[in-house]
Amino acid sequence: MRTFNISKGIKGWRTLENDVLRFRYMINAEALRKAKILTFWQKHGLSATLDAYEIKRSTLYLWKKNLVEGKGKL
Repeated sequence: MRTFNISKGIKGWRTLENDVLRFRYMINAEALRKAKILTFWQKHGLSATLDAYEIKRSTLYLWKKNLVEGKGKL
């Protein structure tokens, strides 16, 4: 049985594949914002976080739950 490589002859295929793998786990600005707020919460407490950032208490707990369930992935 003969096998075929669908990417053979396509210029730039290897570069595209490498870029996809490199950017797959890149953290976006929203994830960095959430991480900053969660770190602030852990360091300064709930009331200070609610005063500093206009965010609901339930949202903080949801983000924390998602962070634990995602095993640290934002």
